[in-house]
Amino acid sequence: MDRIKTAGNCQYRFEPGESELVSEDASLERDEPWECPHDAVEGEEYCVFHLSTAHRSELGIRDRQVRAELIAAVESDSDTRNEFVGATFGELDLRDRKINSTNALPINFRHCTFEGKVRLQDAHVVDQLDFSHSYFRSRFELDSARFDSDLICYDCAFDGVMSASTARFSGRGVFSRAGFEHTAAFNNGTTFDDDAIFTGTTFRSNAKFTGTQFEGRAFFRGSEFRYRALFTSASFADIASFADARFTDATVFDSVRFDGPATFGTEDIHSAYGPATFETAPTFEDSVAEGFLDFTGVDFEDGGDFSQARFEELVDFRDSLLMGDLRLDDAQCGERFEFNPRAAGEGVLVSCERTSLDGGTLAQPTKGHILFDFRDAVVGSISVQAETSEQSPIDYMRFVTTAFREFDFTSFRPALEPDYEIHNFGVETSVEPADLDPREEELTYTKAKSGADMIGDNRAESGFFVREMRARGDRHAVRRRNSDSTKERIVAGVKEVFNRSFDVVCEYTENPHRLLAVMLGIIGLFAGIYWVLYSLAGLSAPYPEAPGPFSYILLSGESFTGLHHPPAAALPTWPIRLVGVAEAVVGALLIALFLFTLTRAVHR
Repeated sequence: MDRIKTAGNCQYRFEPGESELVSEDASLERDEPWECPHDAVEGEEYCVFHLSTAHRSELGIRDRQVRAELIAAVESDSDTRNEFVGATFGELDLRDRKINSTNALPINFRHCTFEGKVRLQDAHVVDQLDFSHSYFRSRFELDSARFDSDLICYDCAFDGVMSASTARFSGRGVFSRAGFEHTAAFNNGTTFDDDAIFTGTTFRSNAKFTGTQFEGRAFFRGSEFRYRALFTSASFADIASFADARFTDATVFDSVRFDGPATFGTEDIHSAYGPATFETAPTFEDSVAEGFLDFTGVDFEDGGDFSQARFEELVDFRDSLLMGDLRLDDAQCGERFEFNPRAAGEGVLVSCERTSLDGGTLAQPTKGHILFDFRDAVVGSISVQAETSEQSPIDYMRFVTTAFREFDFTSFRPALEPDYEIHNFGVETSVEPADLDPREEELTYTKAKSGADMIGDNRAESGFFVREMRARGDRHAVRRRNSDSTKERIVAGVKEVFNRSFDVVCEYTENPHRLLAVMLGIIGLFAGIYWVLYSLAGLSAPYPEAPGPFSYILLSGESFTGLHHPPAAALPTWPIRLVGVAEAVVGALLIALFLFTLTRAVHR
């Protein structure tokens, strides 16, 4: 290929104030003027890099010749010829090349304009590449490229697609304050071994980080995602900061792994940044957080989805805003799940189906209220709070077939008594009531009873036991109505009768006062039967000296306790004796039941 003829020095001089993209970051901005070290094209004032593409075309200089001159300059022995500040390029094709300067100095493309594609696919770049403040009118292609040192694209403008799929950045990848008009794709296994810096970056189209591996720190502070933000299956080995970021469209963090602290809120180590904002519901399905996950002060304007997520350390939603429903289905939350929003929409629902929540805080916001719906979940030692609400905080919670591990029911006794219903919300809500079949309801209160027993809350255990037994009676009734077998219907009917009778008599051994009233009622009932039998037989009262009906009440009381005394000890007729035997049997059973119920009540 013919070399371009040169003569004299290029007259291009760069003054920092002349750039339209002046940085506010002193560490990435050079204040001193810069003079071009390259030779001017023969007969021209400027070198081949500082001529406009139109003028080069007029001179018959093609893009491949510019590329050849660039490679020759980079590989030269000069300490300055690897600098191309303010240059203009058409298409720059450096695919499948190893790019390194002889003196291992940074290659400087600051304030350049690239009117055609920049193609670095499968390239191996040894030295630092600095594109700060540059303008890319077309595609910037880095697929499968390898960068041994820093790639700096600070304050760059990308009008075309940015593609870096499967690229590897062994040095820093700096895209701070960059603007991407079209898709920015760092997906399909792109790896950042060092810091990935996207602070203040604006993504106006798809931001694709699917499967990206961040081995160093990842900074997206103050970034704006105006279209889809896709981080599916990405992994963050160190700090991940999204403080003050804004997500205006679909945001997907499904199957993401956070091995270090991840901050979306105000707990970021850099206090200058505020919390992130999600204008649409972000998804964190199947994500894993091994370290601190910070959502303090974050605005969830349309809720969020954390289904199947696993949180090992502190997850902090303090002072957040929740305006839409939140899903925690199948999530595993450790002992430090802090959910204390500052405000929420009316009736926002937090779905906790098959969720495991070991500990932490669930609090009602000062404005609005949140409904927590637990189904097939495991609830540990969590603190439930509602500082400003007139309702008890447990009224905003529903538990269906949920296991309790050291959950403190005693704090909510006034709200739970007397019926101890937990399978429906205790406040008016538009959420459909739990339509449970009797088996589900029975299991719900069996698990609640076990949870109350675990912490020694005997009164809650008693209340849940009564509801468990009533649901069991409903289950027998369903079998009696629906069974195809006559035998099963009869068996179910007998069990239902015994269950309902047990409830009426003593509330399943939980109410000795009711049982005592039943016992006195039975004594009175049998007293009436004795009066009828004695009258029909034309006999005088068993205790003539007793006033009025007390003669028969006394006889009934003796029969009930099995302690007859003369003269009534010898009952005069066999029907009267048969009634006495029946009452004695009933009395013996009820006395035994009363002693058990009374002992149980004292224990409760």
